Amino acid sequence: MKNDYMAIIESGRLREVIEFLNSEGWQDPTLRGCWYVLCDGGEIRETRNSYKKLDGALSRARDRNEFPYGLLSHNEGTDYRGLLPDELRAYLREFPRQNVPPELCNGVLKAVMVEKVGLLKFVDMAVKGRVPVASPQGMVRKEWAVHWIHGLQDLARRFEGELGHAVRVRIIYIGDCDEYGAKIKAHELSWFQDRGVQFDLWAVQPDQLRALNRVKGKERHELHADGFIVEVGPKEFGRRLRKHLGLNGSSVA
Repeated sequence: MKNDYMAIIESGRLREVIEFLNSEGWQDPTLRGCWYVLCDGGEIRETRNSYKKLDGALSRARDRNEFPYGLLSHNEGTDYRGLLPDELRAYLREFPRQNVPPELCNGVLKAVMVEKVGLLKFVDMAVKGRVPVASPQGMVRKEWAVHWIHGLQDLARRFEGELGHAVRVRIIYIGDCDEYGAKIKAHELSWFQDRGVQFDLWAVQPDQLRALNRVKGKERHELHADGFIVEVGPKEFGRRLRKHLGLNGSSVA
């Protein structure tokens, strides 16, 4: 087990991992997603410090113009905690166009909420743009979240007028299975439920982590959403998400 972070970048191995994830349908993958691939292959030890060291090596390589920007998601990392004011205004301008789904999912207006902004593009591609996708990191300013809810509820009322019956709004949540992720889930769950929106904690759940542990022969107590996508497989993740949403003609609990 080498654990040589700079060598992984200089040898072109990181590019190979990115290309592999691209071939699996994950464009602009997160560095953490690549880290999980490298850990799975025994090239890096799966520790918190090893991810930080890989991130540090990547930063040094970029500073020396030895690794380009644009191959990985740029909205990633512990320092990314919400949108800058100009980004927020851009989101609000694009909101009406982004959040008009062409269909209901088994009679329910569903939206996907992703804990990490860096996974938004991948999840939007996974659902093929057929339902709204957003992130609570982009909702640090709660007027954005209120705007999002009102937009979903307005859409629901529009469908109600066309169909002649009530249409529920449900948010499907994707986040990390760890202590920090649990706090976000609990906060978002109560905040949205208090406003009449159903909240479905889909992934990553403890039972999903236990199932992957059995397959991998590991004893882990946390797993990031990026790792769940890698270990399930980006294409399979998308298939499962679409099935859960009811976009494949059926919905499962």
